[in-house]
Amino acid sequence: MRIKETNRILPGVTQFRIKTNYLTTNNYLLDFGKKALIDASFAPDEPVDIVILTHCHWDHIYSLGELVEEHEPVVMVGWRDTEDIEKITEKVIPEHSDKELKPVKVDKRLKEGDKIDLGNLVLEVLETPGHTEGSISLWNEEKGLLFTGDTLFNGAVGRWDLPSGNEEMLWESVRRLEALPYKYLLPGHGRPLIK
Repeated sequence: MRIKETNRILPGVTQFRIKTNYLTTNNYLLDFGKKALIDASFAPDEPVDIVILTHCHWDHIYSLGELVEEHEPVVMVGWRDTEDIEKITEKVIPEHSDKELKPVKVDKRLKEGDKIDLGNLVLEVLETPGHTEGSISLWNEEKGLLFTGDTLFNGAVGRWDLPSGNEEMLWESVRRLEALPYKYLLPGHGRPLIK
């Protein structure tokens, strides 16, 4: 794992492009009173209060075990992907990782409409299944921030051919996300889209 690039999206939101094995995955560090990391491909040097996983795939949880051991953050994930994080099931696709992934206890199972209060920013949980059955996106209407994991990218959509993926559900989730008045589309891979 190595950090390929760091970008400040806006005050309080920093993107890290992380090279894990053969993929480059985006993680986002949010600092609005509480520090939150969206997806855990790397473990930042500074402690974080919360880790929010957009889904259970290996490249998004690559450093989760080390992060939890070192900083003991609250771990949150969509309720349908919880067991996969806690047991490292086939849905995680662990055979693609170049290291053994550590099972981690999930502290909060997220569902549609849950609010995550980071102090000066509140994220709303949107269930956006299709890439995995438990995929979530995170929305803040005030700033127009939309974190989409692997559901929607800048100019593309996520895969549905992996364990628990579903093409029909993915397209339904994509249409829902595209209808939001976002200013910042912050995906799990590729470049952000800033309007």
